[in-house]
Amino acid sequence: MDALEYCKTLSLGGFDDWRLPNIKELKSLVDLTTYSPSIDMAFFPSVFNCNYWSSTNYLINAEYAYVIRFGSEGDIYYSNKSNELGTRCVQGKRESSFDAVEITVNPSSLVFGIVDIDSTSSLDITVINSGLGNLIINTIDAPSVPFSIQHDGCSNQTLGLNASCILTTAFSPLEEAVFMDTIIIQSNDIDNPDIVIPLAGSTSSFLPDTGQTTCYDNEGNIIDCPLPDEPLAQDGSYTINPPSYTVYGDGTVTDNITGLMWQQEDDNQVYNWYQATGIYDKRLNRNVDDVCGNLTLGGYTDWRLPTKKELVGIVHYGEKQPAMDQTVFPNTNMNGYWSSDNLADDLNFALVVDFNIGDIRYYGKEIEIPMKPEHKPSHKYIKWHVEEVFHHPGLYIERAG
Repeated sequence: MDALEYCKTLSLGGFDDWRLPNIKELKSLVDLTTYSPSIDMAFFPSVFNCNYWSSTNYLINAEYAYVIRFGSEGDIYYSNKSNELGTRCVQGKRESSFDAVEITVNPSSLVFGIVDIDSTSSLDITVINSGLGNLIINTIDAPSVPFSIQHDGCSNQTLGLNASCILTTAFSPLEEAVFMDTIIIQSNDIDNPDIVIPLAGSTSSFLPDTGQTTCYDNEGNIIDCPLPDEPLAQDGSYTINPPSYTVYGDGTVTDNITGLMWQQEDDNQVYNWYQATGIYDKRLNRNVDDVCGNLTLGGYTDWRLPTKKELVGIVHYGEKQPAMDQTVFPNTNMNGYWSSDNLADDLNFALVVDFNIGDIRYYGKEIEIPMKPEHKPSHKYIKWHVEEVFHHPGLYIERAG
């Protein structure tokens, strides 16, 4: 695949450390509002109306690699490495039973989502005594900056049967990063003396790594991964924000890179697109079913159907059939999952992420397939919407080519 060599030898804009992007990096350029090519021509002129190479190997047959079909909907596909396709390089380093005392905490985690620098977002934790005796809560220590306890109505409190208290936690970032910490609530509940509440927030939606760490030659044979500064370095040669998840044990998972919270397992049912999104259709969703919007899970009620880009973010390209980390997302359906995005040139179709191999397809909205809801951490922040692009500090995309 000459594309690896081309990018490695490219000198442009004062940089000489260009490389072939992985599939998630390349996918981040797709513009859903345009078609053929599906990219913003104002920023990326001279785009060939064809497929473009990524450095991510197709594990079903490693003689192939993943490509983006900018000539159509910008969907993910794969091509034999011997084919001649478009190449666009990227520059930037890739970092990288009831007891006498029973405590109930809701929610079991706080996901603040994206918060602007020098801004503050606040979320409440409710502590309830669901046992028969008095619940005695110890002093609650504050988390580290940029998290803080804004209001503490729980420390050193004694709660009778069904009594509750509120702990308000704030997230006030002062620099660009992904932040994580915990709050520990200690009490006289013998079964659960230490309740750990994970905290997560960020200032940007960072681009997760593909998860692919193995390298292959053009014939699909496993090879030692070339070093990043060596010719033919490919996806497995680099690490960009390695996949990282927090599994809470309540049916939810937080992606520590993007800050998004996910339903850990789907409900093993199938729905058409209108039912998954809660959009009325006279024939297909007359009762305005809203499968994601009506979900209650992990103490949250503001779930929604994810965008295509968000779904691709949890694809694990180092796994196959399914292309998913099943220790985090068990029982993943290998067929398609609905996204909230429409097909650009025909609104009767919507885009689907196929977790069999991690490609993107489009189905008629009347088709019934699974869906994986995602929690929108705060209604005050709209940066989870489809127009938000993943941000990776220090990452430059070649404009032409």
